[in-house]
Amino acid sequence: MTSPSVTENGFAVKDETSKPIEEALSDRDRVHYFQGTTSSLLAAVTEDGVDIRSYFAWSMLLFLMGDRH
Repeated sequence: MTSPSVTENGFAVKDETSKPIEEALSDRDRVHYFQGTTSSLLAAVTEDGVDIRSYFAWSMLLFLMGDRH
């Protein structure tokens, strides 16, 4: 059995790059989303013995970087 890699995982919000910085930094929905995702990955490893080799989360920073290229 191959060890899975989670290569694209994220949470997008429409027009988030145009939000005021204070609103963008207070991102409780994204924090909650990633807490759930990482909890599920941990359960897969500890309870089911899945050998997860990597996990890559994307964020607003990646969207901003994409706008510059």
